[in-house]
Amino acid sequence: MKIKRDLLSINIEELKSILEDNLPNYIFKFDDKNCILAIKSKTNGVFITFKKKFIIIKGDFPTWISQFIFIFNYLILGIIIPIIIYYAIFYRKFKKSEKEIGNFIISHCKTE
Repeated sequence: MKIKRDLLSINIEELKSILEDNLPNYIFKFDDKNCILAIKSKTNGVFITFKKKFIIIKGDFPTWISQFIFIFNYLILGIIIPIIIYYAIFYRKFKKSEKEIGNFIISHCKTE
């Protein structure tokens, strides 16, 4: 999900504190100087990345361990089975978390 930066009047530190106050089911951490990681579970997370013109919200595995396990499954099971598992289990969770955080940011951080 992409949100135009000109629609929002907020910086990354303010956004992190607003998200922490209003979404208690997530743990928020700075992943980089321009990226916030929102962790919902060990296998469900959202990266909120600040670019020049956009804020990009992308659901993904939140830790390198969970990413490694999923990639390791490609080596063991081939390509087809892990892709089916990804779309059957993880994809919906990632999209749901993306929409939840994206809609919150749009509704609470618009410029006036």
